[in-house]
Amino acid sequence: MRQRALRPQLKRDPLGAYSYPGTASMRFVFRAGRGLQSLFLLTACHAAPARVGLDVVYPALLRQAQVSGFYQFRVPIDSAGRPQVSGLQVLSSPNPGFDWAVRRALATWRPPVAPGTQAVEHTILFLILPPGSDSVEDCPRSRAFTVVCAVAPRAVRMDVR
Repeated sequence: MRQRALRPQLKRDPLGAYSYPGTASMRFVFRAGRGLQSLFLLTACHAAPARVGLDVVYPALLRQAQVSGFYQFRVPIDSAGRPQVSGLQVLSSPNPGFDWAVRRALATWRPPVAPGTQAVEHTILFLILPPGSDSVEDCPRSRAFTVVCAVAPRAVRMDVR
């Protein structure tokens, strides 16, 4: 009987292990000798999955200054459906400080567009909520544009004597 060389065989997880974003579970089965099997579970990290929704973080300085408004942009799309951040065109912005946050969010964004789409236009509403409000519950939702909410910082009263 001829023995096979030791080489790993990649198999899917037959037990249906949980999958977490950014990880992949794989099982490698190594066969060595007669009936001796070693089973290793390998959890490999890979690049974060593409996000369909635009995940923008409200810039801290603009939140403190309570700057809000609509941010509109156009970005070219490559053949794989990824935005080309270098080609970002800002159509309107309440403050140039939002550019950095939008550029960072575009790196992981995959807009839901048809194949062959050359560019996509999108609108983001940066909104400051009153102090004490719940940014998750009180933030309005919209299908037409992305809404990014932040709670206004509490005013600090200082008496100078």
